[in-house]
Amino acid sequence: MNIFKSTLLFFCILFFCINQSHGQWGIVGGTSLQANDYISSLCTDKNGYIYAAGSFSNASGDTYVAKWDGTKWSELGGSNSLANNGVIFSICSDKLGNIYVAGNFTNAKGSSYVAKYDGTKWSELGGLDGLASKGVIGNICSDNNNNIYACGNFLNSVGKLYVAKYDGSKWSELGSSTDSLPATNFLGKIAADSKNIIYISGIWADSVGFPMVKWDGTKFTTLKGNNSAMLNYGLITFALDNNDHIYAPAIIDFNTFFVSIAKWNGTDWSEVGGSKGIAANGQIYGMCSDKWGNIYAAGKFTNSNGRGYVAKWNGSAWSELGASTSPFGMGESFYALCSDKDGNIYTAGATTDSVGNKCVAKYTNIAAGIQSAKIYNNISVFPNPTNDIINIGFENQNIHTIYVYNNTGQLVLTEKTTRQESQLSIENFAQGLYTLQIVDSDNETTIVKVMKL
Repeated sequence: MNIFKSTLLFFCILFFCINQSHGQWGIVGGTSLQANDYISSLCTDKNGYIYAAGSFSNASGDTYVAKWDGTKWSELGGSNSLANNGVIFSICSDKLGNIYVAGNFTNAKGSSYVAKYDGTKWSELGGLDGLASKGVIGNICSDNNNNIYACGNFLNSVGKLYVAKYDGSKWSELGSSTDSLPATNFLGKIAADSKNIIYISGIWADSVGFPMVKWDGTKFTTLKGNNSAMLNYGLITFALDNNDHIYAPAIIDFNTFFVSIAKWNGTDWSEVGGSKGIAANGQIYGMCSDKWGNIYAAGKFTNSNGRGYVAKWNGSAWSELGASTSPFGMGESFYALCSDKDGNIYTAGATTDSVGNKCVAKYTNIAAGIQSAKIYNNISVFPNPTNDIINIGFENQNIHTIYVYNNTGQLVLTEKTTRQESQLSIENFAQGLYTLQIVDSDNETTIVKVMKL
């Protein structure tokens, strides 16, 4: 590693240490999404694009999937390509980048189904009525082999709730019609871990009163222990971290309805953060983890000022994520939560933008920005994307002139510097893609694209 790169690494570490508490919330795309109803599900794909779905609709009244490509929101597949007639409850992607959605929308035979977008077109997964579900599909997921799983309140041939699996050619039932999972009500969430073990939760209980099971490829096993009673009010969400540990909401105090988070250690459940660790004063609707293993929870709970927030567990303590930059209102509810490949956090639900439309909020993780620091012709630029500040590092102290152009080619900022480290403030710039043209004293030009969030 040369001196410049060593200096850059030190500068990045120093910047991170000083600013680690200054990640920021922002509205993705400003007011451009214009969702006219609730956003109930979010996901990201292998490229880091963000997808949102729910009960919001297009000009034709059809619900659709909105895609954020880093620059703009668009209807996935083009206007009315999905032609949906109901609410989308769940959205996921596989490792190939295909997008899947499910909910209470139906096909020509009146069956709910899983729709797949392959990058070109939408289709019914498994062909017309391949799943033949006569109930709501509440949640879907994919595993590492790109198999798709679906659950909800649909029934098998003997009238029992079941989990359906699509293996690339056909739908089948996990287990069997006579030896199925011990569920008696709606299946709320399904997820796969790194070993393709499938976990299912719901608003139901088995014979000992606990609503979570796992499928190991051969049989169902109930995850229960001495402390499992704390999770007995039904699970509509849970999260797996990068070590496949399971975290789920738990009622700690039934009198005050304090909700906390419990962790499964393989044999039993324990409260994360000790007694009333998170102490949420309302329901938890969404959970996720990031690339570093931090756990996030959101729902209908508020901070001491009465504002909704996203809670973060960093392995030792709970905190309000980005409290100083929170865009959230009084009593605000969140129904969806996800993390992208860089560790940024997205949430949505009843959150509104400046003109009153439902929107997606993003917490830009400073660590993610440092991870994305890049060197162009011995010039470092980070974080990218950014909310406010662009840090630029040079190999020497020659004169450098920096020109910033917006996405229409208009020059919006010029700065000349002889410093080896420089900062540009674009806090008041509109969201979008900007071009940095950096010219040194020898007229050598470097072009860098930067995304303002």
